[in-house]
Amino acid sequence: MQVRIFRVPFAELGELGELEFGEQDYLMVRPLFALPRGQAQGFVDRVNALREGVDAVAADQLICDLVAACVTEWHLAGADGEAIPQPRTAAHLNALPGGLAGALAGFFWSYRGTGAHPTTAA
Repeated sequence: MQVRIFRVPFAELGELGELEFGEQDYLMVRPLFALPRGQAQGFVDRVNALREGVDAVAADQLICDLVAACVTEWHLAGADGEAIPQPRTAAHLNALPGGLAGALAGFFWSYRGTGAHPTTAA
């Protein structure tokens, strides 16, 4: 068995009409559902804990941890051509445009891959 990795242009992360991405702005993504069950369940448990009480710092860290678990390569450049780093901290996440930062979690929770037979939620 091999986990599939997919090249996903940033433009496909969600409805981000206010942003324009270049050809070289993409992620290499391992879908969340391809992670070991215990690791994926850990993310579910953290989301459930957040539902009980809003904790912005914990929510930001959850998104950063999702990105770290699912992204094997991050290629994004700003208008000046300088690389925008993969968010690893709340400060990195909050430096991204709001639409992009907001789209990350939803994308990883729903992304199942591309092709003729992507996996389906169980």
